[in-house]
Amino acid sequence: MNESQNNQIIELYRNVLTEDSVENVEELIRKLSTNISVQGNFDDLRAEGDAAHLLAINGFQVKMRESPDLQVQYADHRFFAEVKRFRRKKQDLIDEKNMEDAGDELVRIGDTTESEGILPWQQLISVIIKKLQSYHETGQYILIIVNDSDNCVWSMDVITALNQLMETKVESESDFQKLSGILFIDCMYNFREQRQIYFLPGPDPLPEEVAMALDLITKFPS
Repeated sequence: MNESQNNQIIELYRNVLTEDSVENVEELIRKLSTNISVQGNFDDLRAEGDAAHLLAINGFQVKMRESPDLQVQYADHRFFAEVKRFRRKKQDLIDEKNMEDAGDELVRIGDTTESEGILPWQQLISVIIKKLQSYHETGQYILIIVNDSDNCVWSMDVITALNQLMETKVESESDFQKLSGILFIDCMYNFREQRQIYFLPGPDPLPEEVAMALDLITKFPS
C-alpha cells in the first residue's frame, strides 16, 4: 500500500472507532500517522484499532492509550489490554509451497525451528514475558493477540504457552502472575469449534461476568 491508501485507512479507523464511542481515538490516529510510511509497523498498529472495535461492539467501553494500548471497562470493572500482532511468517510461505508441491500427500506445517530457531509456542512465551515485564499499572491486564500467521500460530500454541508458564519456574514468574488472560484473535475461522476468537484465562482471573463476556466473543465482524 502507498501513503495515500494508508491515509484513507486512517480516516476509516477514525470514523469507525468514533461511531463505536471509543475514547481518545486521536491517540491511535497519531500512532498510525507517525508510522504511515513503514507498512509493517502501520499494520501492527491497525491491530490496536481492530481490537478496540471488537471490544466496543461487544459491550465494552474502550479508551485508546499509549501504553498499555487499551483501557477497557465492562460493567463496573476496569482493566487494561496490550495488543500484539503476529505477522505472517516466512514459514507460512514455505509451508504453502510445500503443500502445493505435495499434492495429496500430508505435509508438516507450522514448524518454525529451522526458519526462526524456536517453535511458535516458545515465541509466545517470550512475548508474554516481555509484555508483562513492562506492565506497571495497578489494574488487571490482558494480552490481545491478533494473528496473521495462518500456518504457524494456532490457539493450541497459546494454550501450550500458558500451560508452560503455569507449570515451569521461570525468571519472571512473579510478572506472569499479573496476567488475567489472553484474547486470541485468529485469522482463520475454526468451523469445528465455531470460533475465530478464544479467551484463555490467566493466573489473575477477571471477575466471572467480565471473563464470560470475553469468552462469548467468537468471531470478528465482517
